[in-house]
Amino acid sequence: MNKRFIAILLAGLLSASAWSADAGAGVSADRPAAPAGRPLVVDQPYSATHTLTMRRQQRGGAEATHRTVTKLYRDSAGRARRDLLDGEGNPTHSFIIDTDGAVIVLDHRNRLVTRRAARRVAPVIDMSAPALRKAEARPPVESLGERDIEGVTATGESTRQRIRTAAGSFEIVTESWTSKELGLTLHVRNSDPKGESVIAISDLERGEPDPALFAAPEDYQVKPEA
Repeated sequence: MNKRFIAILLAGLLSASAWSADAGAGVSADRPAAPAGRPLVVDQPYSATHTLTMRRQQRGGAEATHRTVTKLYRDSAGRARRDLLDGEGNPTHSFIIDTDGAVIVLDHRNRLVTRRAARRVAPVIDMSAPALRKAEARPPVESLGERDIEGVTATGESTRQRIRTAAGSFEIVTESWTSKELGLTLHVRNSDPKGESVIAISDLERGEPDPALFAAPEDYQVKPEA
């Protein structure tokens, strides 16, 4: 796994709403802030499956679908773990974030562990894009009420945002459903004229995960960070 790939993954993991709390549930004022300035969510442990499905229209009208499945864990102290799974459901890499923001990266195929001290991870910008998108100010939010997802109450909201590029403009519609109790976004759907992306939480189990999940295996070789 190269440095750029790890940087992209960490940037996404530390900022994604499905990985970290947005709703402020279980926030402890006497605990340090989590990475990217987010407060820790404590006393709300869970395990779940996180599925990202992307569908895009290709030239000629064909549709391409890409699916990424990961496992999420959080313990009562606020420690978090994400396992990236292969096509057979086996973890290839794991990212463990401690309460102080320190990160452990596990490479299961090569049985390697990399430890990273707490630090802020800057967003990764792809400068190779034909044109950087310029978005309008945050659009108005439409309330969608509440519904049950995976046995918990989720509050929904929808936004419409006009995006301008060198090639023209288009609208992105975003619908998201968040559990305020868990501080976890359970479902997100982004759609535009060329397709959609859907993030869905499933197999949600509320309870303390195995403590061993938040430590590096003893038989893994420690790899110094370059």
